Formats: sequence, C-alpha cells, structure tokens
Amino acid sequence: MEKYIDKDSEAYIMAKTGARGSIVNITQMVAMIGQQTIRGERFKRGFAGRTTAHFEPGDLGPMAKGFVRNNFKVGLTPLEFFFHAAGGRDGLVDTAVRTAQSGYMQRRLINALQDIYVAYDAPLGMPPVP
Repeated sequence: MEKYIDKDSEAYIMAKTGARGSIVNITQMVAMIGQQTIRGERFKRGFAGRTTAHFEPGDLGPMAKGFVRNNFKVGLTPLEFFFHAAGGRDGLVDTAVRTAQSGYMQRRLINALQDIYVAYDAPLGMPPVP
C-alpha cells in the first residue's frame, strides 16, 4: 500500500513525520484491517469449541479466528466489528496494567531516593553559592 499512496497526502505526511498514526493505520483505513489478536495470539476462546456461535465447531478459517478483511472506508461487518473491538479492548487493558505497574515502580524509586541530593561543595573559606 505504501508504494501506491500519494506521498503528498495529509495522512501520509502525518504518519511519516510521526505526528500521528503510522503506515499501519493508513493501511487499515484504505486496504484492510487484518488479523486481530488477544495477548499476541489469534482468537482461541469462545463458545463450545468456536470463537462465536456464528461459526461451526472446530472452524479454523480466517474469519472464525478474527481476520478482518474490510477497511474503515468500506466498513466492517458485525462480526469483524466484534473481533476488532475485542482486540482493541485487550490493548486498552494491557496499557492500563502497564501504567499502574510503572506508576508503582516510580513511587517506590522516589521513596527510596528521597534522601539523596546533590549540592555544591565550596572550598574552605569561600562563601556558598546561593
């Protein structure tokens, strides 16, 4: 997709400069969204040996495992929307957990280092720097 996109388009410039989004986001808008994952793997859990009741038990096809072939311009089917939302929710939960863990680690570091400070050590006979 990157080979065929207009290099002067606003979306491409925004992604390439790092201002917002990425080439993956542009691909999802104009080409396809692709495989959705939970915890880095294709969808496994579900209803009696299948991801949802819409599929036959044991179905290993791409649609049954969370592959989204449409894009945001065309629109998603209800099942594609479900898989995309589930993958997005997993990402949000993962971000929230990482934020809590890093905040706790920062608090512990601040408490451990609160008595350490750096000060100017003036030679004898010299006034301290204000």
